[in-house]
Amino acid sequence: MREMKIIRGCQKPPQNYYHSIATFGSFDGVHLGHQAIIKEVIRQARLTGKPSLVVTFEPHPQEIISPQKAPKLLTTLEEKQEILSNLGIDLLLFLPFDRKLSQTSPSVFVKDIFIEYLRVKEIVCGSECGFGRDRKGNLSVLKKLGEKFGFSVDAAPPALVNGAKVSSTRIRQAIIKGNIKLANRMLGRPYSLSGRVIKGEGIGKKLGYPTANISLNSPKKLVPPDGVYAVKVGLKNQSKKQKAKSKKIHSGMMYIGHKPTYYPNAKCKMQNAKFLEIHIFDFEGNLLGKELKIFFIDRLREEKRFKDENALVRQIKKDEEKAKRLLSYKEMFTPTCPGILSGQVGIKRNENPPQSPFFKGGGRGDLKSEIINA
Repeated sequence: MREMKIIRGCQKPPQNYYHSIATFGSFDGVHLGHQAIIKEVIRQARLTGKPSLVVTFEPHPQEIISPQKAPKLLTTLEEKQEILSNLGIDLLLFLPFDRKLSQTSPSVFVKDIFIEYLRVKEIVCGSECGFGRDRKGNLSVLKKLGEKFGFSVDAAPPALVNGAKVSSTRIRQAIIKGNIKLANRMLGRPYSLSGRVIKGEGIGKKLGYPTANISLNSPKKLVPPDGVYAVKVGLKNQSKKQKAKSKKIHSGMMYIGHKPTYYPNAKCKMQNAKFLEIHIFDFEGNLLGKELKIFFIDRLREEKRFKDENALVRQIKKDEEKAKRLLSYKEMFTPTCPGILSGQVGIKRNENPPQSPFFKGGGRGDLKSEIINA
């Protein structure tokens, strides 16, 4: 599989990428619904010998249209890029989203971007797609524009989990409520955060549970609610020699919160600080300054204030035992999946993806909704 080419802004694409099979959207999370669309794009591209193309926006449209309502992101720009690359897309275009673009009519948007600029052959979208000013463009409008400008339109069905449509909004709601397992099922992979290890207060080490304190790479990223989580941890940007000496994926537990046991006073400035700390099981080494990728497997409990350190340590031991039990189940996480450190989406055994040359059998087949019962 060739390396994905990336275009930013209005840089002219190479001519050999014209007449592509394309899709467009924010694709925040690149969840199962997005994957169904993207897999169909790739399948059609392979069948016709055309390049596959994803057009996405930067920043998230809501940051321009309604900044006060802009959601926290499920995937950063870098994460989205890595996932799409691992899915097998040939060309990724990051289209700058500004006030002018937000006011563009559906017809002008399609004509300027997909006809005059990209010269696409086919557009694949979701059955409930929306585009153009006030999202007045929909599947019906897109098909009419296809007839007018000479490109075909195909719609991928929605992915369903527990009988309901998978969406970025639904995933955010699940994460905000601490329902990590449901969010992961809808994403098709564990939800993740990335950040650099910074110097902490040393409290965890004193308690017998040394932790790596994390400073997130992006302030726009959605952080799960306060509490303790069972996680898998990957060390990013290691050299080949370092990777050979250490496991790629480690088990651990993560704390997110305000340390109410130590900072119970609301007037204390530290009480308002948000701490993100990871204890990695059976790990030795200095992580200061290293970049980690944290995969959330499940929430163990909510944040709680303890009467003293002894009570806190007793609870941490219980958290450790529970986390180790959870993380021992292989089906909850597949660290052997190639590219998992860069966010690759693996195919789970209970998915029913549209047929493509990447899967046994190939050919078009009938498109069906991907249904998962969490």
